[in-house]
Amino acid sequence: MSTIKSSAENLTLNADGANNDIKFQSNGVEKASIDQDGNVAASGTITSNGQAQLNNNNLISTNTGATGEWIGKRTSSGEGIHITTTNASGTDTQRLAITCNADSADFIVKDSDIVFGTAGKGICLGVTSNTDANTLDDYEEGTWTPTVSTGITSPTYSAQVGSYTKIGKTVYVRFALAVTGGTLNSSHIYFSGLPFATEAADPQAGVAWSYCSMELKNSNLPTGFAYGTDIRMYTAATVATYSGTDLADSTFAARGSITYEI
Repeated sequence: MSTIKSSAENLTLNADGANNDIKFQSNGVEKASIDQDGNVAASGTITSNGQAQLNNNNLISTNTGATGEWIGKRTSSGEGIHITTTNASGTDTQRLAITCNADSADFIVKDSDIVFGTAGKGICLGVTSNTDANTLDDYEEGTWTPTVSTGITSPTYSAQVGSYTKIGKTVYVRFALAVTGGTLNSSHIYFSGLPFATEAADPQAGVAWSYCSMELKNSNLPTGFAYGTDIRMYTAATVATYSGTDLADSTFAARGSITYEI
């Protein structure tokens, strides 16, 4: 039998029997209930001027001190929001936290990535509002395959390695290329295959060689710059075009890097 029991200090509502819930109605319509497992359901908004205690962790919605409003387990350092996940074995792992003290708060992602639901979004750095010029919205790492597209007919290779890092409009490229044969021709020598084309096909930035055995017949060493998706070779001494027939032979090795804008 369900009962309502009153004592000097407590009011007890008892829904007797299995699968019986305590129900609260207003004007004959159920508004809230407590089931036999202790689950509370409400059709409206639960409001409070105090705090809720959940498994010894505080859920607070009012200003309670110098750290202001916070949710989660409060420690001496004033920690705020913690989000955890539980695996199939029942182990809890903290994934996200906003830690607070009297003067600042840090947003901490424990072991995951920050992923935006819409492309083209990013993180605004050094500003207090959403400013396009301060938004980091593009970062990429990858590889590319350098080739000799002109200057040597049917080149053969023993090495073709390239990598890049792109941050916004700036691309930093690294490459290593070893040509073992082919037929020299009079076309301008291009190293082709850059992962992104230069801005408006403008010549940009010289190559920084870490090693280059490519040599003209007059013993000059080359320079080069990014143009479109090519690194175009020029002679360092005369800034003239560097053609295949100007080479001493069709075998060479080159290793270097170049930074350019797209």
